[in-house]
Amino acid sequence: MQGVYNYARFADVLEGGLSIQVLTGGHPRFVQPFEKYGAFSLHYLPHNFKYYFWNYTVVEIENGAIWIDFEGNSMFLVTPPLLYVFRLRRHKLAFALALLSGILPLLAALLLYFATGVVQFGPRYLLDVMPLLLLLVALGMRGRLTHVGYVLVVLAIATHAFGTYRFCDEKFTALQPLINDWTLPTLITLALLARVFATFRARSRALPGLATTGERPDAPPASPETEVSTRPRGVR
Repeated sequence: MQGVYNYARFADVLEGGLSIQVLTGGHPRFVQPFEKYGAFSLHYLPHNFKYYFWNYTVVEIENGAIWIDFEGNSMFLVTPPLLYVFRLRRHKLAFALALLSGILPLLAALLLYFATGVVQFGPRYLLDVMPLLLLLVALGMRGRLTHVGYVLVVLAIATHAFGTYRFCDEKFTALQPLINDWTLPTLITLALLARVFATFRARSRALPGLATTGERPDAPPASPETEVSTRPRGVR
């Protein structure tokens, strides 16, 4: 069906309009590589691998403001909880493999693609598989939001707040007088202090029960068989 549609528009079943767009109105930096290597090529792999996985570069723009790399930044910088995909174990292996079967083909195609998505905040082409990646993150967390996981989530929220503000700064003109260099660090600090307070409060609530009964607060209640077995012989 797609081939029929392409032929109706461009008289070529293999032409989806991309090459026409690039060669007639694309940015000059893309035209020559596209003509030489096409839309997909191993030639693009080193460049794309850098910007999808390990580019942590930030740049300084007008008025000394800090901005991310327009070419793209590492997915682990923009969304730090994605580091949990490296903690996958055999637990729910079939589910993990099903998720990877949906992620890896697109990721392989993107690594061979002639563009990374510039201009952008983060690797925007990965949005198609981000729900699957987040499910892998959940598997890596194994159902627990540890202190480390909480910090990574806070950093992800802060990074996206920063990117949204910088990328759509004209939409936040009313807030600009209220935002300075300390705004984001302050919000991060408050979020981390909230975690510390919640942890301390939960432990302080558990301690009285522990001190009174001598048992762990989360210990299961004793069964009737256990109670009977602990009575002295001859006592009914």
